[in-house]
Amino acid sequence: MSSDLKVTNIKHASSGSNNLVLSDNGNVSITNTLSAGTIGDNVVFPSGHQIYIKSQDRTGVGSVSSPTSFYPTTTSDLATDSFYLQITSSEHSSFSKLRISFNANFRINEDIHAIIDARLVRWTGTGNVSSESQLLRGVVGSLTSTSEHYANYSGEVIDDISSIGSVQINYTVQYRCEGGGSTAAGNIYFGTNSDIKMQIHAIGII
Repeated sequence: MSSDLKVTNIKHASSGSNNLVLSDNGNVSITNTLSAGTIGDNVVFPSGHQIYIKSQDRTGVGSVSSPTSFYPTTTSDLATDSFYLQITSSEHSSFSKLRISFNANFRINEDIHAIIDARLVRWTGTGNVSSESQLLRGVVGSLTSTSEHYANYSGEVIDDISSIGSVQINYTVQYRCEGGGSTAAGNIYFGTNSDIKMQIHAIGII
């Protein structure tokens, strides 16, 4: 025969304070520190709670010529010439938003100028960049006469993914000669040398 044990407060024998309080509405409050234990996968966190998902590091990868359309677009080029952050459906299913932060470095050789467009994009599914959404965009480099220019492109965006559904989400940084003009820059390098570390990372927001 089953029975219920009904209490309001559970106290430690050596303490006069309430260590565990059970409320009528089903809430449980602990007046001291929860010092050990593991939070199970089915625990629901409050709205706005943030949890780290993954990151990707890069170092300098060399010349990528002077593209006049946003580059890279293929998975083979993404693997070497930019960040390529893939977030699976299971990794983002519990989040309504993703916070994407990145820090990239470029070496831009001069043609007439040494200036590029750079942008953060998101697309879904597997494979090459397709039907991408532009999340951030900037212009970096120099209009002055210089043989080469070193530039940093960094940023952060809160990306609402609540309507995307159960598909893989991908993020990359693309770049091209500024305005699509072939003389806006010479060779473009994603990264500068092996000592420069670049990173993109994703944090989920409930």
